[in-house]
Amino acid sequence: MKAALVAATAAILLFASVGSAEVLYDFESGSQGWGAYGTPTTDSGVIPEGSVGQGRFHTADFAQGGWGIIDVSPAGIDLSAYTGLSVDARWRDIDGYTPITGVAELDFGIEAAGVEYYAPAVTLTSEYQTLSIDFAAIAPGVDLSSSIIKLRILSAPTGGTGIGELDYDQVTGIPEPASIVLMSLGLLIAARRR
Repeated sequence: MKAALVAATAAILLFASVGSAEVLYDFESGSQGWGAYGTPTTDSGVIPEGSVGQGRFHTADFAQGGWGIIDVSPAGIDLSAYTGLSVDARWRDIDGYTPITGVAELDFGIEAAGVEYYAPAVTLTSEYQTLSIDFAAIAPGVDLSSSIIKLRILSAPTGGTGIGELDYDQVTGIPEPASIVLMSLGLLIAARRR
């Protein structure tokens, strides 16, 4: 019975700790140092309807030309404690304006030591979806102690015309699995000693 209780407690702690990913940017206190760039940019800032509370937006008119739009975190973020990142993102048409004729493909990535690393592009929908990147897959062995997080939409897939808005929220660091297991074991040992 005691062994079953210990096993059940360990399983609960392990699964509970999976939810301990760290939200790095939630935009509840504003833009939190994020910037928005690119020729098609028409506006950017904070929106009240993020995926959880406030979020951030970047509107673009792709008829203005240029390569696309990009949003970037503050420079120098230490991502070395994480195995990846996730972000909630969506693309929406703006009422009263001509929508894009193609699709909005989000490139989610990082920059470290002046080199950019992106996961494969994902086509956004009008509903928030959680997208993630795995550092081992896109930047194996790269020192992530001074990084920049990047969200990019290139002009070509959009059809090079039309206006729309990238919305994003909850930029989250995904912890190392070993950290999760060690934290769970530590909690289990502490609970068992009581």
